[in-house]
Amino acid sequence: MTKKEIIFGRKPILEALQDGIDFDKILYNAKSIGPEMDAIIRTAKSQSVSVISVPRVKIERLLWPMYGKQNINHQGVLGIKSPVQFFKAQDLLDKCYDEGRVPLFLVLDGVTDTRNFGAIVRSAECFGVDGLIVPHRGSAAIDAFAVKSSAGAIHNLPICKMDWEETKRFLQGNGIALAGASIDTETFIQDIDMTIPLAIVMGSEGSGLSDNVRKHCQHLFQIPMVGQTESLNVSVSAGISLYEVLRQRLMQME
Repeated sequence: MTKKEIIFGRKPILEALQDGIDFDKILYNAKSIGPEMDAIIRTAKSQSVSVISVPRVKIERLLWPMYGKQNINHQGVLGIKSPVQFFKAQDLLDKCYDEGRVPLFLVLDGVTDTRNFGAIVRSAECFGVDGLIVPHRGSAAIDAFAVKSSAGAIHNLPICKMDWEETKRFLQGNGIALAGASIDTETFIQDIDMTIPLAIVMGSEGSGLSDNVRKHCQHLFQIPMVGQTESLNVSVSAGISLYEVLRQRLMQME
């Protein structure tokens, strides 16, 4: 991190939130109490910013590389700014319909590796994803490394931060089908109709889709393979899956 990526102190962070600055997350020490801290937590949550309670030493360790032995009065709170703007999924969906397009969302369920995240973002932007949905916690950090690994595509792909329950309500409330990549199904990706309003969900690098997400998928699919390796890297799977969506939609237009 650099000094430009952080804000510390109660009043500066509260003013930044009120001014619409996009934060990746805000770290605070639970022992730091008071009206300003309450206002920070309340305002951050209303803007879907992750607010995480940490030991005071955690904040000091993050500040040390930039400020060293300087006596920094951080007041028990540190905000890490996001290098990208975050969007509301409903606004992105409305924009799709206003422009006469069938919506396509990509949901990440526990993808934590920054390089995978960046590669997925790059593919998603290339194949026309309307919005990438990531959870508040348990996902790769959206930082300078993510920007670099996406080859800059992250600046051209709208990203939404939503927990699973909010994502589920959004998809179900708007009639968007959820299709999950899984090796535990006999259905191949090309056998699923992907010309409908759709969200593709990709699971974590190690364990795939979580049970809670899997049970809400209208479709589960696997990607055909002929080699002996059991599965593909999640970023490769995402790219292939999104290509299939684009392929089907282009064929429908012919």
